Amino acid sequence: MSEMNTTNTVPAKPITVGRILGHRAAGDVGIEIEVEAKDPLPEIIPQPWLVKVDNSLRGHAREYCTSKAILCDGNLLTTVQSLTGLFNQKSIIHDSTRTSLHVHVNITRHTPLQLWTAVTAYWMLENALVKYCGEDYREGNVFCLRVADAERLVFSALHAIDSKDIFDGLHGENLKYAGQNLNAITNYGSLEYRTMKGTVDPAVITLWTQEMYNIVHRSKRFRNPADVMDTYRRDGAEAFANAVLSSSFVSILKSYGDVNALVRQNVGLLLPLCYHTDWSAWEESVNKRYAYLDAPKAKSPRASMIPPRRPLNAIMDEWAASTVPRR
Repeated sequence: MSEMNTTNTVPAKPITVGRILGHRAAGDVGIEIEVEAKDPLPEIIPQPWLVKVDNSLRGHAREYCTSKAILCDGNLLTTVQSLTGLFNQKSIIHDSTRTSLHVHVNITRHTPLQLWTAVTAYWMLENALVKYCGEDYREGNVFCLRVADAERLVFSALHAIDSKDIFDGLHGENLKYAGQNLNAITNYGSLEYRTMKGTVDPAVITLWTQEMYNIVHRSKRFRNPADVMDTYRRDGAEAFANAVLSSSFVSILKSYGDVNALVRQNVGLLLPLCYHTDWSAWEESVNKRYAYLDAPKAKSPRASMIPPRRPLNAIMDEWAASTVPRR
């Protein structure tokens, strides 16, 4: 009878989205603020802000964005105020249907499974979140479509999950104008949230940015998309919302609508995603597929045949000695 192999095997380290895509972004979030005004807007602004011209806006208009991902910490409000404090509030057009606030949350340190869990968590809450963002002109807005407005988003996610290239099909511009922009995964190593209306209120900008960050990072508490759905079905919508958002923000959402009813609207749409596969087996296959990224690189045989480079001064001394005329 043959002996059993009792050698302990160390599981492969989970691969991250950043390793797969080659993104090494530091920081937590990126912010884009679109502004229209009656008078010229500031052109000279402090770091970390940049100013851009956005041709989709009208009048005196600019887009202000962070030059790189910044930390989502206690200094976030101060960073936002360093920009918004420059605006003449009387000149700002506060109710423009063309402006919006976009937040990018860095997901390069997430594993692919954590990424899809975060995507699912946001979609579960999206209808309630959009009520807060401005239901009059954010619901059904073609520049920030909810998954309820564009069900094909779920099929795009399923296609990517089933593909050899796990981000296949997420490169298309047709995904860009969703409330949760999956196109940003491959382009920037982030999940972009486009649902918030245009605002220059630093408190609103900071709160929304923090809550989008919370969804993406607190969703790590769930093992996978199926665990997200199981938690909702077991504990209810409000308990699930409190797991991924701050309790104070959940209270704000409740003042804008029935959170339980709004979450329930997307459940049937998300069931095929949540229970699409055996997520543990899927994660294992992804880690094996991309294990080569963390494997030590073999030394090229050709490189070992090249003699080491000699110092230039030694070569010159040797040349000089060989050219001295003999007597």
